[in-house]
Amino acid sequence: HERGDPAAAAEEYRLALRARPEDATAAFNLGVALEDLGRDLDAIDAYEEATALDPGHADAYFNLAGVCERVGRPAAAIRHLKAYRSLLRSPTE
Repeated sequence: HERGDPAAAAEEYRLALRARPEDATAAFNLGVALEDLGRDLDAIDAYEEATALDPGHADAYFNLAGVCERVGRPAAAIRHLKAYRSLLRSPTE
């Protein structure tokens, strides 16, 4: 992915998920690669998988909010942004 080939990266992330289906980072990275490929609906699926695997994955919620906003799902975007913000709050707040 860092070498500028998000399609190849997406395939690698899919392989990683097949080998380790519980890997939230691989699901998140797949979402990023799919976004880079302009496949927003598929990216949403990948980010949702990442948040299901790791409900504390703040970056996945943040990216999910942005993609949802871009595809015209404002209610979902707000919900995911709220989840992101709640994860960033310190326990003393």
